[in-house]
Amino acid sequence: MPLYGLVIIGLYPPIASTPTSLPVHPSPENIITHTKRLNITCLFAIPAWLQLWAQDNHVVNFLASLDFVVCLTYHHASKINKTPTQVFGGGSLPTKVGDLLADAGVYLVSIYGGTEFGPPTHFFRDSGDEKVWEYMNISNLTNTRWIDQGDGAYELHFLARCSFLTTKVQTC
Repeated sequence: MPLYGLVIIGLYPPIASTPTSLPVHPSPENIITHTKRLNITCLFAIPAWLQLWAQDNHVVNFLASLDFVVCLTYHHASKINKTPTQVFGGGSLPTKVGDLLADAGVYLVSIYGGTEFGPPTHFFRDSGDEKVWEYMNISNLTNTRWIDQGDGAYELHFLARCSFLTTKVQTC
């Protein structure tokens, strides 16, 4: 039975060897070990881990064997639909690192989401766009509005739809 949202996930085990010891803290090395042990097919990771993993060809080959790898970042939208990633929190994945991973066959995914509306972006791109990892496509099933901020940037608004009400909307 899936844990949440009809998605089966692998959880990092909070194992402590004694009653007074702290659980093992996730690290880039033991995350990969655990991911392999569970035969996980996709991975969500922060840019710092991807930068470290990109330095090890064995790990890069393993990442390339996964269905996709999601780079967890905070996105600011600046163009409609194919949106360049501009990161304001947590750091971004440097273009050279992302390109190295994509060229090695790692299917990198950039997503956007929020508590009120979930992830309205596609995990998979159109055929031929597999290496365009710095961009994301917002689903046509969403109702969006882009507000010009006057400085070349746009603010993305998600509007209510009768079929996809946000948690803060009571009626349609």
